Amino acid sequence: MIPAAAIRSCHDYLVESPNGRIGRVADVTFAADETTPTALVIRAGQASTRLLIIPVSQLTAIRPKRRSVTLCESPTITTSQRT
Repeated sequence: MIPAAAIRSCHDYLVESPNGRIGRVADVTFAADETTPTALVIRAGQASTRLLIIPVSQLTAIRPKRRSVTLCESPTITTSQRT
């Protein structure tokens, strides 16, 4: 399990899966208690015009020195929208 503090501090990190680059963390959403991270908002696409909402349960690693987040091989996308 990835610590909540690490998830809270991953804003603007590169997001990757075993299949390649997905985008960058635009935001982190929280539960009603405002301390428990629930999902990452990821800016994706060639022009970063798509927002993907991916539950934190799909995270497999956070690497602060590389400023990157790794997701599972086939992450579940909760919501997707164009900006």
